Amino acid sequence: MYLGAFFEVSLDLSLLWFFLSTAVMHLQEWLASILKLRAKELENSIRNILRDDALTDLFYDHPVIRGLGGVENGKPRRPSYLPSGQFASVISSIISDSDNESQIILLGLYKLRRNLFLVKKKKQREIAAKRLEHLIEMARTAVANHASQIYGDLLTTTLQKEVEKFGTSFSELENEVLSILSKAQEIMEKVEKSLDIHKASESLNGKELESIASGMLALSLLSPDLKLTLSNWFVRNGSNQKASEAIEFNIANWFDDAMDRVTGVYKRKIQFVTLLIGFFLACSLNIDTVHVASSLWDRAMVRELLAADASMLVGSGSESSQITSEEVTRVFYRYLTNAEIPIGWRGTWILNSKNGVCIDQDGSIGVGVFGLCFLSDELTPDLNLTWWFVLKFLGFFISAIAASQGSSFWFDILSKIVNIRSTGGRPAGINDNLSLISAP
Repeated sequence: MYLGAFFEVSLDLSLLWFFLSTAVMHLQEWLASILKLRAKELENSIRNILRDDALTDLFYDHPVIRGLGGVENGKPRRPSYLPSGQFASVISSIISDSDNESQIILLGLYKLRRNLFLVKKKKQREIAAKRLEHLIEMARTAVANHASQIYGDLLTTTLQKEVEKFGTSFSELENEVLSILSKAQEIMEKVEKSLDIHKASESLNGKELESIASGMLALSLLSPDLKLTLSNWFVRNGSNQKASEAIEFNIANWFDDAMDRVTGVYKRKIQFVTLLIGFFLACSLNIDTVHVASSLWDRAMVRELLAADASMLVGSGSESSQITSEEVTRVFYRYLTNAEIPIGWRGTWILNSKNGVCIDQDGSIGVGVFGLCFLSDELTPDLNLTWWFVLKFLGFFISAIAASQGSSFWFDILSKIVNIRSTGGRPAGINDNLSLISAP
């Protein structure tokens, strides 16, 4: 008798946790979408990889990355997922383009964008921001056309003049602008000297490899923290033939390794968020696992009814390998509306309150919070309120932990309990590909 009751209570609680996990999963996905958690985590990871804010801005402004993120409210949206091949392609493109002065100036302009606060007057700052964006577009055009020597040199010269005019127009930024131009010229001189040395020693064969090497050297001079990473990508290329393809392959593999670590960190963060959401839902809906389990143990008829619903839900999954939202909603509605299951709060205005305990017109006892009396059949006049709060917190916390395990986990537990209870084997093809049930 007790063994059967134990299995029924376990089955009913697993069904409750399955519903709670499903609700938590959808809330967590909604919050992640609203707060752009995945996109922000990816951006932070790429910022750590590139070790330079200006280089990160240049990366996200690349047409390929803009295309992956799309547009939201007229502004480019950061992508929440980035294939390693796309990352490698964009980074390889940035490296190849960094062997010209326009790219170095462009990176300087991205850094200058973060220093616009130096312009004190708001109106002047707005004008400076618009002109700076225009200069950034000019620099991107010059970079895109640097392969054409005559046209590219003309665009670079024009860009330098416009940047100088920008600096003279805003005195607060003049020193920053002069630093950008002088640093770009200094870096290009160092790159040319280094290339001459390598050419003399015949360590660089081919124009493609020369362009990659000069771009890596320019970026390492601009961002010393990036030097070790760039060297790793370049050194691992053992052949001079098809250098760009080999380096893209190295970058893609390196990015995959980095993203594996980032995914683990993100999952741990989401697990904590899921636990908080589960606890909030448990408190809001009064899903107290301890009290629900106690009530189910004392009510055999309710136990059996819910166990039958759980068996039906599992049987539906085994037949179609997919549970529809209508089936889940129907069973969930029966669970919530069953008056014998102590889920949900009954609230009324406080009429009489003493030491946090309130009494309703019909004599029901509850807890007074913010002028409302939350009634509970667990409370009796002789009950220790402190002990009740401890048990209540424990029940809510157990519900939160259960909800954080994911709905697929609890559906699998439901299936196993149903099979043990019916003393049958596991139905073939059960819940291998459930569209509604996936871990948060």
